[in-house]
This record gives sequence, C-alpha cells and structure tokens, in this order.
Amino acid sequence: ARIRADGSGLGKLGSENGGSRWYPIVSPDGKWLVADSQEQPFRVPLAGGQAAGPAEPLPKREDGLVFSATSWSPDGQSIVGTLQSPAGGSTGVAIFDLRKGSYRTVSKQPVQVVAFLPGGRGLAWTTGTRLQVADLDGRVSRDLYAVPEGSDSRIGWVSFSPDGKRIAWNQFTDESDIWLASFDKAP
Repeated sequence: ARIRADGSGLGKLGSENGGSRWYPIVSPDGKWLVADSQEQPFRVPLAGGQAAGPAEPLPKREDGLVFSATSWSPDGQSIVGTLQSPAGGSTGVAIFDLRKGSYRTVSKQPVQVVAFLPGGRGLAWTTGTRLQVADLDGRVSRDLYAVPEGSDSRIGWVSFSPDGKRIAWNQFTDESDIWLASFDKAP
C-alpha cells in the first residue's frame, strides 16, 4: 500500500507471537525486511511494499548470544549486527551469511551499532565514545571520531551516504544530536 497525503494506506507487519519488534532494515533490493524481536531477529519477504509471506526467524546462535541486526551488506547477501549477552550487555559484532545460514563473529569488542561501509569493503561501529572503521575481520584501522575527553556524551547510530563520502551519526550532547561529516575520499 502507499501512504496517502492524509496518512491512510499504512500497512502493519503483524506480530505473530505478540512480542515487540523494532529496528527494521530493508534489503538493498527491497525484497526483504529484517528486524529484531525480544528473542531473535527475523526476516519478512516483501512484494509491492507489503509483506509477501510470514516472518522467518534467523537461526539462534549456538553460544547463546543474541544477534541484533543493524545493516545489510550492499549485495544483500549478509547482515551485520551486534552481539548481546542474554542479560543485555554488548559482547561484540557478527555477520550473518544468508547463503550459508551461519554467523561469523568478527569482533569481541563491545559496540553499540555497526554498519557496512559503502561497497561492503569494511565496517564502521560505535563504541559509545568512539566511531571506528574496521575490516571485515574486525581489525580496527582507525578512529573516525572520538568524544572529547571529559564529555559525558555518547555516540549512537551511524549511517553512510551511498557514495561513501558522507557519514552521519547521532551523539547525545547539549549542542546537536545529529552530526554529519564529509570525506575527501571514502574510508
């Protein structure tokens, strides 16, 4: 359905188990939506802007950690996300390969949010006080930004422009909540 000027036409993706669902991300080809739930992420096939089938849970991890999906790879074959302990604390980063149906842990560094770099050649993540770039094996290559020492602000979400020349993130401060930076060359 299309949203009309009066706000009608919205379509709700149902909640089969009655639990909350959040952080929806649509695949690059627009054929899938992935979101989190209280137990595990799930994906829903899409067609014409509507759900085209039932929600399919992603497999649970064997180690008991909960995967929270945050970004699709540009080719739509993988999803990157944070790992959470059952108690809720961040324990690292993993990539879920949709073709293989398996997870690969790429970092055990606690992070808030992780995203694929444009082109899928690396990752960017926030640790709360740092915005960092890493390769696909989790090796940090550099800090893009660090919260000034003595500040109590935190970095949250991170997003790149499709050409990779701009990055936006939110930082909880007194001055601004959304920050935007441009690169001469994509990271």
